[in-house]
Amino acid sequence: MPEVKIKHDKITDQDATTKPPKRDPVAPGVYIATIMGAPMGVTKGAPPLSKMSVEFQILHNDKNDATEAGRRVFQDYILDKDPVKTDLNAQRRWELRMLLDAASVPYTDESFNTDHLPTKTVKITVRHRNGTQVDEDGKLPVFTNVVKVDTTEEIKEEDLV
Repeated sequence: MPEVKIKHDKITDQDATTKPPKRDPVAPGVYIATIMGAPMGVTKGAPPLSKMSVEFQILHNDKNDATEAGRRVFQDYILDKDPVKTDLNAQRRWELRMLLDAASVPYTDESFNTDHLPTKTVKITVRHRNGTQVDEDGKLPVFTNVVKVDTTEEIKEEDLV
């Protein structure tokens, strides 16, 4: 494997491993976004559950304003049944189905292909939620959550039944 030359300042500095950079949350609203990726992983809880972390890149908001254009929003989708928090299983299944339907990704009760998600354009609704652990400034951090994923297709009123 070839040697890679880097140009970052002090990449071996202790701050590079202990302090992740702060990321300002995206303003709440409705955005048109492209799915950039959907890597698989596991949750940090016990027991660890399979998850898919979907990365959305904002193109513009629903009023065609590009103030947040280029910003990225990440949302985790839990794929396993949670034996501890069983009340969340139906909600998580609904969220996953909403994503797959909006992106027109084919699925069955057993599977779907994450390779079909990247490059799909969807409409996302973003809200904020507060973290649970106080940061070094003594404040609760604010995180961006994607609470709804919808298709970008417009439906004419006369087409509604």
